[in-house]
Amino acid sequence: MSDDPQQPDGVPQANVATVTHIKRWSPVWLVPLVALAIGLWMVFAHYSSQGPVIELRFKSADGIKPDKTTVRTKSVEIGEVLGMRLADNAQSVIVSVRVHKESEHLLHKDSKFWIVRPRVSLLGVTGLGTLLSGAYIEMEPGSKGSGRRRFKGLDAPPETPSGTPGLHLILESDSSKNLHAGTPVMFGGMNAGKIEDVDFDPKTRRIRYSAFIQDPYDRLITDNTRFWFNSGIAANISADGLRLEFATLETIAEGGISFGVPEGQPLGSPITKEHPPFMVYANEDAIYERIYRNALEYIILAEKSVRGLQQGAPVEYRGVKIGEVLRTDIEYSDEAILLLEPSSRIPILIKIEPARLGYTDTDADTEIAAVRLKELIRSGLHGEIKTTNFVTGAKIVDIQHLSRRSAAPESFAGYPVIPTAEGQVDQLLVLLENTAKKVNDLPLQEVTDDTRATLAKAQEMLDRYEELAGAYSVGSEPHQELVQNLKSLERTLAEITPLIRDVRQQPNRLIVGPRDALDVEPTGARQ
Repeated sequence: MSDDPQQPDGVPQANVATVTHIKRWSPVWLVPLVALAIGLWMVFAHYSSQGPVIELRFKSADGIKPDKTTVRTKSVEIGEVLGMRLADNAQSVIVSVRVHKESEHLLHKDSKFWIVRPRVSLLGVTGLGTLLSGAYIEMEPGSKGSGRRRFKGLDAPPETPSGTPGLHLILESDSSKNLHAGTPVMFGGMNAGKIEDVDFDPKTRRIRYSAFIQDPYDRLITDNTRFWFNSGIAANISADGLRLEFATLETIAEGGISFGVPEGQPLGSPITKEHPPFMVYANEDAIYERIYRNALEYIILAEKSVRGLQQGAPVEYRGVKIGEVLRTDIEYSDEAILLLEPSSRIPILIKIEPARLGYTDTDADTEIAAVRLKELIRSGLHGEIKTTNFVTGAKIVDIQHLSRRSAAPESFAGYPVIPTAEGQVDQLLVLLENTAKKVNDLPLQEVTDDTRATLAKAQEMLDRYEELAGAYSVGSEPHQELVQNLKSLERTLAEITPLIRDVRQQPNRLIVGPRDALDVEPTGARQ
């Protein structure tokens, strides 16, 4: 028997193909697989080689162009701008930036970004190179934290580069000096630092300056250091005459702030980073005046004009400063002030520092001083608005004791009230007004009539005198007779003058004759 299958009878046997299944892949399929792998690797390599995308928020994107504007650090390109869009509130612009992979380690939470453009200020001109190359974004690498992808761009370059050795300070001032970022801070005429930022604190109504003192001048800052505004030009009038001092042109143009330790005081101890803000004095002479932390605030209701009473004017007692004026306006939400009403008064907010009264500058002594001042107000303590300069009209508030008590209210807008006393100038004006009234009440018409009658009589007598004088004028007959009579009188006086002289020498001359004359002998018969 054969293993071949049987064919039907009469049908020739045909050839049958034998099919064998191959169990291995063809090498041709490796080509697309390799291409796919290479493509995936290239995509992975492309995206893995790219750095992160960050977002920068600027107030304005002037000069920024997608795919053209670069991001640099120390003139080295570290990224480029991909695009930009308006923020949801349309108040700022969000710029998308791709940072290079090798520069990703420079991104920190305190990294800073700003747009470099041409800038002109009193300190100089910067960014002139961008006139040809176009604006670009500068980054200052940080050092704290990582992983941040959204940053707020600066409006201007930071005044002090990160990592610069020195000391950061906070300065405060209640003056309206117009200082700005970049204003120099000087020591002995040398540039020792600069103002980094300027801010206004509405709670304390003071201006806060963020200042940086560079090394090695930061070692000069101690707890006895005082800061003051540079005036540029200082004038001093004394018995020796007028003395003018001029600072450098930069100081005159920029102003600035100086610091030092007052003469006669110890240098003090170095400060720490947690040191409270330093107060900036108005000028160098003011650093010798202490600044106290505690103060009591009072209201004085003025009935007269407050023109010339400025904010900061001193509050004095017997010529000694005990405080200063804080406000002279009428903006008090708790009280409605109608100026045109006859009974309206102008509120003057003052502060009295208990340390200037002999108390310590502590909270406990401040409370004790408040109680004592309340008692003194009830017993007759008053405030007087006094003019100290009649040329400029400058005024101060003078505190004094009076024997009488005032009917003023005890409080105004939450502040205790110190009653107002009438000043000496006001008293003088009242006296002059009363004198004018008395003069006005005098019977001036009657006096005028009598004066006119007297003047008429005097004029009549003068006319008669002129007529009499005219009768004896030169050339007239009365004048000639008068001249002849005078000549005759002159001759007579000339004749009797020797006799008068002899009578003075010998009063009995008229009786016995002259002394030299011989006695008359009687004549008769001789015996």
